[in-house]
Amino acid sequence: MNLELIQTIGIATCLIIAGEALALLAGLLIFKKPTYEWANLVNIALVSSDLIMGGYLLQYYLGLIVEYTELDVLLLIMAIIATHSYRASQTLRMARNPYCFNKPLRIISWIKLAGVLVLFVNAAQAI
Repeated sequence: MNLELIQTIGIATCLIIAGEALALLAGLLIFKKPTYEWANLVNIALVSSDLIMGGYLLQYYLGLIVEYTELDVLLLIMAIIATHSYRASQTLRMARNPYCFNKPLRIISWIKLAGVLVLFVNAAQAI
């Protein structure tokens, strides 16, 4: 794939990943009581992982971190795929108190997963 296109997809996907995490964390701080049940250990770990992994990958695609190898990027992408696949499984099996508790979160989660899968295919081909 075109390097510029991959970089654009990477930046957009990472902005969505980290941006959604920031929005959810802000919502937790502003609306503490209504979201208390959602804020369990698993969901807080998922939102925190999005913030950290999305931020690191964003820095890579912006060219701010140059010491990452293709394997580092691939492993980071695989971790993001794993967390988003878990969210998808929560939705599909209708888990109690899922991460994606409403339709907009489910749609965004699928968009993020699609973007990360494109990045995965590109990173795997680079190795």
